[in-house]
Amino acid sequence: MKDKNGAEHSEQNGRFVSGGSGEKKEYDNLPSAGKIVANYDKRFGKNNNASQEIVKVRMDAAIQKRFDNSTPKERSKIAYHYIMDNLRGKYPTKDNREVFIERVGAKEIAHTLYEPKIRVTPELAQLIKAGEFLKISKAEHGPFKDFAYYKVDIEMANDTYSAVLNIGIRDNGDSTLYDINPFNKQ
Repeated sequence: MKDKNGAEHSEQNGRFVSGGSGEKKEYDNLPSAGKIVANYDKRFGKNNNASQEIVKVRMDAAIQKRFDNSTPKERSKIAYHYIMDNLRGKYPTKDNREVFIERVGAKEIAHTLYEPKIRVTPELAQLIKAGEFLKISKAEHGPFKDFAYYKVDIEMANDTYSAVLNIGIRDNGDSTLYDINPFNKQ
């Protein structure tokens, strides 16, 4: 078979060969596109799914030091106030949904004794931006008519977690980060 430049290409015994002027060159020792992408992902902080980012939690941040020196109940209060004072606002998802971080979600997210979930609170905006859309389902109760779910992967203190952002959708279409559930160590 000839390409657009007139060079001959064929497959012989499962190997791609090319040749002009009667000379054949083998290309079976080149890495596949899959291997190239996997190596890129490992090197630049992405997981096996090329479109899924891993959000890295900075454990050296000042807020993490406050968590270190606190009881579980105090961590919840610190997380709530951190969200309200530093993260309230609107953030875009990859699929262009505008998601608010506000009191209703701050209360739900901070109301836990599960330490990894508390420690991820400074990165909530990044989680929203990195999340991969999963589905929308009807809300069973509460102030929302629907929930949109976004999968996120998180790296924290040499551990990797998989979590799902629960984003409440109101009747007027506004979206609010309500919870992160499930939140599991991989």
